[in-house]
Amino acid sequence: MLVSSTGIYTNNMKTKIININEKDKNLRIGDVLKMNKLPEYLPSDVIIDKVRPNFGATQLELDCERKSIIIIPFIEVMNVKTANSKRPVCSVDGDKKIHEIENYLLDTNVEHKKFMVTPDSFIKLITVILKHEDVYKNYYLLYDECDQLVTNCRFRENILKPMDYFFKFESKALISATPIIPDDTRFKDNKFSILRFEPLFDYSQDLTLITTNNLRTSIRNILSLHNNDDRPVLIFSNCVQTILYINNLDFVSNKHKIFCADRIKEDFFVKQGATNIENSVASQEYEKFNSFTSRFFAGLDIYLNLKPHIIFLTNIPKSKHSIIDPFTDAIQITGRSRSGVSSITHITKLYYEIPYKDSEELQEEFDFSHKVISRLKQVGIDFNNDSVKQVVNAVADHNLYKLMDVNSEDSRYSYFKQSMLYKLKVENYYTNPTALRQAYLDTNHFKVSYRNVRHAISDQDQLKLQRTSGKDRRKQISNTLNGILNLYIEENTPLDDEFFDALSMLESEDSLIYELFMLGLYMDMEEVEYRLSDLKTLYFNRIVNKRKYNNSDMIDRILISFPLHQRIYASDLKASLQKIYNEFNHVGGYNIVTKAKACHILNYYEGILREPKKPDKHRGYETYYVLGKPKYSLSGDLRRLEGR
Repeated sequence: MLVSSTGIYTNNMKTKIININEKDKNLRIGDVLKMNKLPEYLPSDVIIDKVRPNFGATQLELDCERKSIIIIPFIEVMNVKTANSKRPVCSVDGDKKIHEIENYLLDTNVEHKKFMVTPDSFIKLITVILKHEDVYKNYYLLYDECDQLVTNCRFRENILKPMDYFFKFESKALISATPIIPDDTRFKDNKFSILRFEPLFDYSQDLTLITTNNLRTSIRNILSLHNNDDRPVLIFSNCVQTILYINNLDFVSNKHKIFCADRIKEDFFVKQGATNIENSVASQEYEKFNSFTSRFFAGLDIYLNLKPHIIFLTNIPKSKHSIIDPFTDAIQITGRSRSGVSSITHITKLYYEIPYKDSEELQEEFDFSHKVISRLKQVGIDFNNDSVKQVVNAVADHNLYKLMDVNSEDSRYSYFKQSMLYKLKVENYYTNPTALRQAYLDTNHFKVSYRNVRHAISDQDQLKLQRTSGKDRRKQISNTLNGILNLYIEENTPLDDEFFDALSMLESEDSLIYELFMLGLYMDMEEVEYRLSDLKTLYFNRIVNKRKYNNSDMIDRILISFPLHQRIYASDLKASLQKIYNEFNHVGGYNIVTKAKACHILNYYEGILREPKKPDKHRGYETYYVLGKPKYSLSGDLRRLEGR
């Protein structure tokens, strides 16, 4: 059984394969057809699997000597394709007037009419043509980027409109580099087959897959790396909040352009103060950093002098619609740059709380959700009620509402059902890194290098801080501090700027919790259940009511005697402090030299007391300190050592 880039070919269609050798890998589709002694025209009654984007199929149809209608799901793609055509092309969308279509149709200087049309305007176009000639007999109909029929029909029903007329055409085909073969019986009834252009060479590209617990920090880090070279950066994300975050980064804001639909521009980006926004790439003018929403993922041509860095961003579970499908989106996006790519990176979070499911389990999940919606519909539940939506969404996909309004005999039904099952399949990749990495490998388009990046504070930590208050919030701050220490110290991760930035942020959130935690009182706070009055008492007993020291010379010696940000075991600390106390004759009560304790170091430094969870080879379970910022400034000429 043959497998396409998007899965197993269905409907038991016959498949013809045209092999392409490595020496011919730069040939366009017309040249490949000619080389195989076939007409230099796209054939009829086929679903064409180009396998690779940028193969010149759409351009071939625009340039060939016959009348054509090409359905393009995205207006922007039409604009770019039209600009590059050798022939006059009439682009038809919602703004195109009927008389403009007729003027082009009746222009005797244009022998081979070429129409590019959006699915929404398809009926308008053929209605006009039918007034003058037999459109079904005289025109070749090509549905470009045909995977959109399945992936987009859930929320864009008009994309299916042309399919009620599609099979009336004598010459017709579907095409994509990432086709999803529709579960539409009319293809079998009309004896459709699959034409696949199979590369016999390695066409895969290197891709770095990064899973992260903090999307924004990972984004900032990767963009700062790419900021140091001359190559443009193309960022693809369907999450507008993520794009806005990028736009507001200090080193990005003055050299960033956003490409999105006018509606998103006006309703979101302009209101958020963003500038330099375009709804088209027709000018082919770009900045160092360029962000694109999903309307620019497929079929678009981007021309650059240098090979760009490509970045996909997936912000789940916050924005489920931002998911990048390895089998469609990722392949299409990497084909946008006509100059090739310098690097490809996908940064994403995962649905760690959702278990991975096999195909049978996904089908069972769909059937269960379908049954739930069916029963609720039978008893007259109002699906437009917000409370009902909240309950139903917990057990079923809201897209099922649409499916329940369509009779199973309706031609749209199979597309809706297939679309929803496909959506579950793609979401399933994001349940664990192994599944997502394997999905990329299964496309045959990518060699995957995987990294899991954990940051000091996760997106989930920040979300909990925003959503909690009172003692729950205090507990969350304390738990976050503990998580940071476990991440950095217990796993022997070097302490870096991010570590101290995270501590500083949490200190600003609640200085009392921060101080108590740094004194090693994490368990004490747990015991008093983060009640504010008890926390204040704890702080008073430990900090306010303790003896202070004020011997400047001795303090200078202490401040230059201990390394920062490293483990110092309690026994070593105690011995070193005792030596300094003896040297400076540091006396306590009854004029006796003070007996040193390891905890005395916290009089001079911010510090953390830790008890190892597992024994050290030589130290066993001995407690240790990690010293941070000194609590005193060095006196005299010794101040220069403060930056050590």
